[in-house]
Amino acid sequence: MATREELRAAYEAGATISQVARQFGMDPSWVSRKIKSSGAAMRPRGAASPKSTSITNEMVRLSEQGKLHKQIAHEFGVSRQAVSRRLISAGHRRYAPSMGA
Repeated sequence: MATREELRAAYEAGATISQVARQFGMDPSWVSRKIKSSGAAMRPRGAASPKSTSITNEMVRLSEQGKLHKQIAHEFGVSRQAVSRRLISAGHRRYAPSMGA
């Protein structure tokens, strides 16, 4: 079983509570309580982790290079819809709006 310090270190390295729980095979609620009780500064719920932000930035870069969402999804092991959601949340528009429309 992981120690409180191991859970905290994984969280402070940028993983979400859910990711830490999966990594150590534990319940997310239990992991959250242990990390909080360790004195870690908790990120706001839904706040993007540094790792998540860098993944989104990479997806935007690949899309701007002309890769299809399907290709990006395959590269990251996620669904095409997940790629679309990330790109939209980042304010990325795949296609420029048509002129005169």
